[in-house]
Amino acid sequence: MPRRISDVERERSLQEFLAKARVDLDRALRSRSQGKPATLDEIETSAMEVGLNIAKQLMQHEVDLEENEDADTAPCPLCAKSCPKRGPIQKHKVLTEAGHLEITRRGYFCKPCRRAFFPSGSGSGARH
Repeated sequence: MPRRISDVERERSLQEFLAKARVDLDRALRSRSQGKPATLDEIETSAMEVGLNIAKQLMQHEVDLEENEDADTAPCPLCAKSCPKRGPIQKHKVLTEAGHLEITRRGYFCKPCRRAFFPSGSGSGARH
């Protein structure tokens, strides 16, 4: 179940994200403003790097918000029975189109199905 984020938390989160994105954009513009004029290839490369970095930061930021949830039980994706937590929180690196993200997830275990699972779906669509 997705976590409901308060308006205050959403605004604080947005301000933190924008501050980080502003630093990346400022760094890219400052490096181009020193010296000779940039070629179109240099401008494109710089813009793509900034865009991918901002996309990666946004994804990591959203993942981090979701990771704050740590329910005592979660429904099994196969049988829908309520299953308890199992084991410590694990860290995983997943590869996205913007680069690697660090995902931390707690596992749950369904005894009837004999299956461990991670209810957040962190691996869904990601390339490991």
